[in-house]
Amino acid sequence: MTIEERNKAVEENMPMVHYVCRHVFPSCVGQNYDDFVQAGMIELIMAADRFEDRGTASFATYAYSCVKGAIARQVIHAAKAGQNLPTVSMNSVLDEDEELQLEGTLANYKDEISEGDLD
Repeated sequence: MTIEERNKAVEENMPMVHYVCRHVFPSCVGQNYDDFVQAGMIELIMAADRFEDRGTASFATYAYSCVKGAIARQVIHAAKAGQNLPTVSMNSVLDEDEELQLEGTLANYKDEISEGDLD
């Protein structure tokens, strides 16, 4: 892959980095968003340098898995460092008229459990 081809591949796949941050790892959206995008962009460039076109997978497919892995590592690093990552509420995932039903949880059976069973 020539330098021009590499640069074109990187430029064409930059929106994918934002997609991974927003949709695959929604906890990235927030005050640390730029850090996650930066990790993804660096990995995108490195993936372009490592990519060998053998006809088995497109660059976008290869780059997606590389970027996803880099952002996942950044999320884990941020969590270990104690950075406050926003959480995603299930209510934001559900439609307005849907309700999350939890069945079979310990809370549903608290009346059936005696204190002796917990010791």
